[in-house]
Amino acid sequence: MNESTGIPEKMIMETAIQSMGLAELAPFDLDKKVIEYAIQKSERLSAMTVEEFCDLLSTDAPAPGGGSVAALCASMSGGLSAMVANLTIDKKGYEKVQDHALEYAPLGQSIKERAMHCIDLDTDAFYAMMDAMRLPKKTDAEIAYRDEQIEKCTQGAIIAPLQTLRIALESIELADKVCA
Repeated sequence: MNESTGIPEKMIMETAIQSMGLAELAPFDLDKKVIEYAIQKSERLSAMTVEEFCDLLSTDAPAPGGGSVAALCASMSGGLSAMVANLTIDKKGYEKVQDHALEYAPLGQSIKERAMHCIDLDTDAFYAMMDAMRLPKKTDAEIAYRDEQIEKCTQGAIIAPLQTLRIALESIELADKVCA
């Protein structure tokens, strides 16, 4: 029997907790015991429910914007490809594609996770640019510092959507393979 490794990280962590017996004496709350998860529970867009994200999107708030929405779409695309691959593993009639499914499911999970990171990366870049634009510009030194920060933030604002675009391309290529 084949087991897919193309599952969400939290499911892998839950399996590790069970196999190591970490929850036998006391509850093991991932969101409290694993620092990366505790930090993620802040007001990050990627930690919001779909409803919260869409509600915020529909307001006059400056973020999320198109970049975060594009990253969310790429993440969902990766997730769908992982789902399709996982659904074919060990299923009668799909024996010929088992090796591909076992390869594609983790790739879909990777795309999903990296694109989720881009949701916040894009918003962080936007807010950094807004902060740079608000810097004082009364003296020559302030103007020079402000210009330097705007340049730095512009580069960051370019990197975020470029990274999302690259991941989105990967998600399209994977979806094409999964459907073949």
